[in-house]
Amino acid sequence: IALSADSLFAWVEREFPGNPVYICGWSLGAAVAIKTAAKYSEKLAGLIILSPWTSLPDCAKFHYPDFLVNWLIKEQYNSSADAEKINCPALLIHGADDRMIPADQGKIVAGNLPALKQEVYLEGLGHNELFGHSLVWENMLQFIRETSVDSSSTH
Repeated sequence: IALSADSLFAWVEREFPGNPVYICGWSLGAAVAIKTAAKYSEKLAGLIILSPWTSLPDCAKFHYPDFLVNWLIKEQYNSSADAEKINCPALLIHGADDRMIPADQGKIVAGNLPALKQEVYLEGLGHNELFGHSLVWENMLQFIRETSVDSSSTH
């Protein structure tokens, strides 16, 4: 997955030079977005993550016994550690009632993002309900508008 993200980032830079670049990911995609943003932070206008986890094992241990997770899961996708390396503006959105990836994991990731602009926890929304809620889209649009103005004034 990381190689695909690297290839996509290279393609975007080549095909759209000079345009602001944002990375957005949800759930597993948030882990990939965070890992990618940690590599290319200086080149990004912003990062939008929805329902991020602290690490894949942490998320799995929310659902399965520790011994099973420790035995089966080798990939870490440590979003908490990767978040510390991201210097571009970031927006985090999480359903407050997410039973797949607890909002507390999102709060930990948010606390590790040095340039976090906003974190949004939507009451009454679970993991698969975010994209059906207008506040998610409104917050993403507002974030892009604000950060694209910020990034254009610094170039």
